Amino acid sequence: MFSEQNSTILRKYRRERGSFNLGNSISDQKEQLNFLYGKMELLMTMLDSIEPEAAGVEEIDRIIEMLDEIENKCKRFRNDLKED
Repeated sequence: MFSEQNSTILRKYRRERGSFNLGNSISDQKEQLNFLYGKMELLMTMLDSIEPEAAGVEEIDRIIEMLDEIENKCKRFRNDLKED
């Protein structure tokens, strides 16, 4: 099960993800990098706080979901650079 700290991290991630998906596009390369750094930092914080012996399927699924979303953002940002 999620620890209280992981639940707080996940709520922050979902809140940021939601605000980004509401049409707030990031077109500046520096802003794109800052966005990705922030997501990676959030993911690393979550990974650091997980106790391997207590990690459940739900936590692992959330980590995979976060990685998939970061990968998709990288691809989108890369495509945006190609278009410019």
